[in-house]
Amino acid sequence: MQIWDSIHSQSVVELGKAWSTDHESAFFTATGGTRISAESLEDLRERLEETARKSGFPETSDVAGRRRFDQSSMAILHDAFSIPVAEAAKVGMWSFLALVLMPDIARWRFPDTDSLDRFKGNPANRNVFQRLWWRAELFRTEGTDDPYLMAATMREDAAVQIIERPGIASDRRLAFALASILLAVERDMPAAANGETLWRDVVKYFRQRMPVVDFGSWHYDELRSHIEEIALRFVDEMIRADAETGDAKKDSWRKMDFYWSGD
Repeated sequence: MQIWDSIHSQSVVELGKAWSTDHESAFFTATGGTRISAESLEDLRERLEETARKSGFPETSDVAGRRRFDQSSMAILHDAFSIPVAEAAKVGMWSFLALVLMPDIARWRFPDTDSLDRFKGNPANRNVFQRLWWRAELFRTEGTDDPYLMAATMREDAAVQIIERPGIASDRRLAFALASILLAVERDMPAAANGETLWRDVVKYFRQRMPVVDFGSWHYDELRSHIEEIALRFVDEMIRADAETGDAKKDSWRKMDFYWSGD
């Protein structure tokens, strides 16, 4: 990619002098919503830059600062782009934001990566801004004082298990049910179980079954009940593995058999 070749080796400060609200390769789709103006793009940049400065931008960022930026920015991005998910799935918009409008903020947020995935929009939602919009979209809680609270308080590794899995992320109902149930189960489970392993294993369970099970046709209460049942069974497996091997993260033969059983 020509833009990436010209910017990937530049520093945050250098990229801060190179941003623009337009590019010769940018285009609008022939049909769709209202075209965004340069003024609106500048306003978005100003708001996200202000948010980043509160977390240390443009200086070297730490984990806590990057987390604060993510928590605040997802609501800004989601409010700025009130668009159908079909439009959000078009990766070019996210490439423009990271490569043209805010390359310095993108570099600051992911300083240790030379991966194009964090700058170029992609189906796995790994682009620096794309991932935040989808996190807000999938995990927002309507009808509450803070609809983005759940999205903001989720661990990065937990959110990634769903956001970067297109098959699950494409079904907001399933994604939200998984996140809300797993957060509750993780909060109440004993110390012998491991939260990261719980999210990985439960999401893997559903990904393996999606080709043959139409979860979209299930009643929502039935879906939530099933997710909770599966999550608690995996917690029991981890507790048993911890008691037998001292390692709750270890995949036991029982767990692998559980993946493929019909139960």
